[in-house]
Amino acid sequence: MRTTVRRPSRSYAATFARTRCLANICEFDSQPVVVTFARTLEKVCLDTVEPGDMTKDLELLIGADQQWLTTEQFMDKIGENLGRALA
Repeated sequence: MRTTVRRPSRSYAATFARTRCLANICEFDSQPVVVTFARTLEKVCLDTVEPGDMTKDLELLIGADQQWLTTEQFMDKIGENLGRALA
């Protein structure tokens, strides 16, 4: 039987890297809707982490007593918050 090992994915940093790249490319290509989406997603990421919803890699920077989310839980939270931001 195989055991699944969960590894940190650095989902926060990866999302920022991708959205920043997407925004820059789409600014160059005159795609303002996509630029707005990328910037909205970046803001949603910040707004999600600021009250304490974060993965363990970020939690370790704050302190050992901080609660943390799995990558899946964090991405679900980002999705919920993004849905509200785009509504």
